[in-house]
Amino acid sequence: MAWEEDSCICLNMQLIAILSRIGVYMSWNFNSSAIRQGVKCINVDAYETMSETDLRRAWWDPTGEASVPSSSYAKNAYQNRKFTARSTADAVGDVAFMRLAEMYLTQAEALVRAGKDSEAQTVFTKFQITRDPSYVSKGNIGDALAEEIMNSRRVELWGEGFRFYDLKRLHLSIKRGSNFDIAFCTFLEKDKDAQGWVWEIPKIETDFNSLFTKNY
Repeated sequence: MAWEEDSCICLNMQLIAILSRIGVYMSWNFNSSAIRQGVKCINVDAYETMSETDLRRAWWDPTGEASVPSSSYAKNAYQNRKFTARSTADAVGDVAFMRLAEMYLTQAEALVRAGKDSEAQTVFTKFQITRDPSYVSKGNIGDALAEEIMNSRRVELWGEGFRFYDLKRLHLSIKRGSNFDIAFCTFLEKDKDAQGWVWEIPKIETDFNSLFTKNY
């Protein structure tokens, strides 16, 4: 279940432009350089947190051999199949503003971090079996259960804008998987205390407002 914008009924061209962003930058099939050569892949370590019976495995191609629209499209292992543009010439796609899955995962995380392991497991199981019909509780508690929930959250919400903020609020470092190319993504690891975690205040603001303190 999701609360979303149906792109088929959007009449406002500015809104349609916003909706097309998912296709332009995150789909696997739209005809743009950001898609043809900027292949979006899940971290192999995140992918491997899923069991063999997890239905979400179909959201990516671990072989790197799945079909693409033409020979000009690069192929990479663990390439995205989660987001599909309407066509190679039409980048518009439905954008989910809020998903029920997010609510379940948020509730489960909140409960486990409050020390309510049993309640957290109940909520998490109710969600997880919709993604992995063979799922059964591993008996995890505390930090181990929190990690299990966060792994599922990372997979479920991949490409939807959550990971950066999850890392920030939990004060965790970035470590990209062995399937990432540093030439494309510029870095493979970033320490939790390194620069780059806080958006810079625009220079035009700090130039004309003496009350601003530069953070760059």
